[in-house]
Amino acid sequence: MKRILVMLLLVANLGAIAQTTGKKSTKAKPKAKAEKQEVTEGTIMMEGVVEAAPVVEEVRAVAIEDYSRSGPVSTEEDGLFYLQETISDKDVSVAYKGQGYGNKRYALIVTSTKRKLTPFVFESLSTSYNNRTAITVILNGKYGVINYKGESVIPCIYDELNSFTLDDQTYYIASTGGKAGIITETGDVMLPFEYNKLEKSYYNPSNLFVARKGEMYGVINILSKEVVVPFIYNGISTERDYLRVSRDNQYNLLAWDGRLLFKNWYSHINVYDELIIAELNGRRGIIDMTEKQLVPFEYDRLERISTGEDRLYNFIAVKNGLHGMLSKTGAVLVPFEYSDLNRVGYSSYLVCTKNGLKGMLDMTGAVVLPVENSILSLHDKVILLKKGDKYGLIKTDNSVLLPVKYDLIKPVSMDGAYRTTNFLLKLNGKYGIFSNTGEMLMEMEYDNILPAVYSRYSSDNDLYRTPVIAVKNGKYGMVDLKNMYNRNSRILIPFEYEELAYLNTFLVIAKKKGKYGVREIYAEETMLPYEYKFLNHKENMLVGYKNAFEHFKITGKMINPVTGKTNNQ
Repeated sequence: MKRILVMLLLVANLGAIAQTTGKKSTKAKPKAKAEKQEVTEGTIMMEGVVEAAPVVEEVRAVAIEDYSRSGPVSTEEDGLFYLQETISDKDVSVAYKGQGYGNKRYALIVTSTKRKLTPFVFESLSTSYNNRTAITVILNGKYGVINYKGESVIPCIYDELNSFTLDDQTYYIASTGGKAGIITETGDVMLPFEYNKLEKSYYNPSNLFVARKGEMYGVINILSKEVVVPFIYNGISTERDYLRVSRDNQYNLLAWDGRLLFKNWYSHINVYDELIIAELNGRRGIIDMTEKQLVPFEYDRLERISTGEDRLYNFIAVKNGLHGMLSKTGAVLVPFEYSDLNRVGYSSYLVCTKNGLKGMLDMTGAVVLPVENSILSLHDKVILLKKGDKYGLIKTDNSVLLPVKYDLIKPVSMDGAYRTTNFLLKLNGKYGIFSNTGEMLMEMEYDNILPAVYSRYSSDNDLYRTPVIAVKNGKYGMVDLKNMYNRNSRILIPFEYEELAYLNTFLVIAKKKGKYGVREIYAEETMLPYEYKFLNHKENMLVGYKNAFEHFKITGKMINPVTGKTNNQ
C-alpha cells in the first residue's frame, strides 16, 4: 500500500508539472450558426450564455488510497464529494455533491488526480456506452452536451435530448418550445424544429422516423428530408416489416415505402406472426399478410391461444353467444356448444362450461374431464374438483390424488405466494393439510386449522419452519408443518390456549384464563404478560387494553411501548 501510495503521488506531481509547463492546445471548430455562440475549450454554456469556467488547478488529494472506494472523497478545494461512475478508458469519473432527490450537483473529474474538469453545477450528468465521446448534461433544467474534457459541445438550451446513431454517427432528437427536431453531435440543425413529436424506429430502415405535426402522423426520411408517409393518419406504430396505421378508428398496415398492404380498412387488427385477427363490419375473422381470408368474418370474438407446441396456435371463438375452438385454418376443434371456454392459466387445458357444470378439454378438443363438476380449477398442476357437495384432487394426467369424498378442499397459499402448493382438507369434521405431491403434511385430527401461515428459515438447524395454528379438543396450539427440509411435524406450542392469532413469524397473540398476552412461537417465553382484556394489531403496531389503552411497536421478536399516545386512543 505504501509503494502504491508513493507511486500515485508521484504520478499526480508529474501531472501537475505537465499541466503547469505544457502549452494549452486549441481545437479547430466549424463555424457556428447565428443562434449558437462559439464555445471555446474550457467553457461551460449556462442558459445560452458563454461563461468562462473557473481556472482549473491541480489540488492535493487528502486520501488517494480511498479513491476507488464507495465512500466520500475529499479535496482542499471542494471538500467532500462522491464518485458515482468511473469511465476507466477515459480516466474520468462522474462525481457529485449534496444528498437527496433534486439536491445533488454533478461534475466531471479526472479519476487519477481528482482534478475538476467542470464545476459542480449540473443537475444530471449521463454517460452512455453507445456514445464514448460525449456526455448529456442538465443545467438549470435545460439539456446540453459536454465532451470528456469537460468542454461544452451543445449548449444547455434544450428541453430534452435523446441520442441515436446513424451510419456510426451520433445525432440527437432535441425539443425546445414544444417543437422537436434533430441536431448533429456538434449542435448543427439536421431536421428543423417543426414537429410535435419525433420517434426513431428500432427496425430497418433506420433513417425513417415517425413524426407528428399537429394531430396527424407521418413518416419522414431524415437524410433526404422526404415525406415517405403523408401526415394523414391519427396514429402510427412501427414493426419490423411494416407500419400499423389508424385513421378515423379504422386500421391498416403500410409497407415502409408508404404503400397500403390491405384493400380493406378494419375496425380491429391484432398481428400474430403471419396471422392477423381482424374485424370487418362488426365480425371477426383471420387473414394473412396478403389479406387472404383464412377464417371467415362471422365470429363475435377470436382469441389466440398457444397449444404448447412451438409456433402452433388455436383460437377460442364465440359465435351466436356460444364458445368453441378453431384451428388457424378455421377447422372446428371444439363444437360451439359451451357457455364459456377458457384456457387454464398457462396450461394446455381448457375449462368448458355447459348448463352450469364444468369439464376439461385438451388443445385438440379431446375430453379430459366430463362436464359434471360444479368447481374445476387448476392449482400448480393439481386440479381441484367438486361434484355435488364433495371435493377431490387429480393431477393434470387425470390420475387421482384424493378421491371425490371430502367435505372441503381449499387451496392454502404459503406466505401469499403466487403458486399454491398445499390444500386444507375437511373430512367427517376433522381438518388436515395435504400437499400437491400427495403427502399429508398435517394429519386429519384437528377441529380446525387457521390457513394463514408464515414460513421462516431457521439458521440454527438449517430448516424451513412453517408454524400453523390449529385447534384440538377445543384448545389452540401450534404445529410445525412438514416440508422438504423438515420431514417431521411437531408441536411448537402446546394445545392449552383459549385463542391464538398470528402476529409475525416469531410471535403470536395468545389468550389464557380469559386474558391476552404475546408469546414466542419457537421458545417458551412470554413477551407481553397475560393481563390484557384484548390485543389487536395492524402491520407492525399492537394495541392493548388493561385499565387504559397501550400502544406497542413490533420489530421481529421485540415489543416496544410507543409513547405519546393518549389513553382514549
